[in-house]
Amino acid sequence: VETLPLLEIPLPALFMQPGFGILSKNVLTAMLKAAEKIGTMMFVDPENINDNLKKYSSTIIPMLTKDNYKNYTSFVSAARMAEIVYEPEIEEILPELKKIKRNLFICVRLPLKAGLDYPGIALDLFKSPYVDTLHVSADGKGRESGSENPRFIKDILRDIHLKLVKNSIRQRANILASGGIAMAEHVNKSIICGADGVAIDLPLLLAMECRLCGRCEKGLSCPVKFEEIDDNYGRDRIVNLLAAWRNQMLELLGAMGLREARRLRGEVGRSMWFEDLEKENFSPIFGKRKASHDAG
Repeated sequence: VETLPLLEIPLPALFMQPGFGILSKNVLTAMLKAAEKIGTMMFVDPENINDNLKKYSSTIIPMLTKDNYKNYTSFVSAARMAEIVYEPEIEEILPELKKIKRNLFICVRLPLKAGLDYPGIALDLFKSPYVDTLHVSADGKGRESGSENPRFIKDILRDIHLKLVKNSIRQRANILASGGIAMAEHVNKSIICGADGVAIDLPLLLAMECRLCGRCEKGLSCPVKFEEIDDNYGRDRIVNLLAAWRNQMLELLGAMGLREARRLRGEVGRSMWFEDLEKENFSPIFGKRKASHDAG
């Protein structure tokens, strides 16, 4: 029986190209240099991969769709992992990706949209021998789209995790979470809910001194001239941020009596949940909440 290679990273955190801000050549290069130095990888839109970035092919995870993946076969063949956005019957084209590169790791991105059966989709995907990772992708606030009362990603992760556990398939599944990941504690919280790791985007911009002021979205000049940042300076700023996150993550793990992040996955018994605390401490006095709101 052929044994496929393992894809290991030193931290349960990958980088993701932000959907906001100035993504100049220097900015993307700084992010990729930091990912390479740390030993992690970064999700990148293949439209942004130019000749200067191709040397980071082993660090780049091209973000593909069912319609455009054939246009980027050279990127796929050079990458260790490729991501494709979920659509109904997406399983049918996964063998085509494997034909491009036999030992390619395939990640399916599941954008959270109200009305989808997330646990059912996850179970069907992992029944395929081609899917290694499911990327559960929420909006910038960590919520699903298309609903007046959107669900928070923590509840969706929990549902997916338990569904896979119940069907005895969790051990061969990798789950990433993105959307609303802003602090080191969010990494641990995501893993407690059932994720194996996270993908971060806006913290990369903040590390390089982006103010998130939104002026660039309006066509106005950047107050810190973000597009002119030195890529080595940006790399070091991001590495410093992730080093601080690592220390905080280890501190939280130590407080829980754990020595590695993998032991934290799904360990809800080591956590306190807002809903439970509210029910036990405030409901006897104030009664039940009339409107449902996620605490995050």
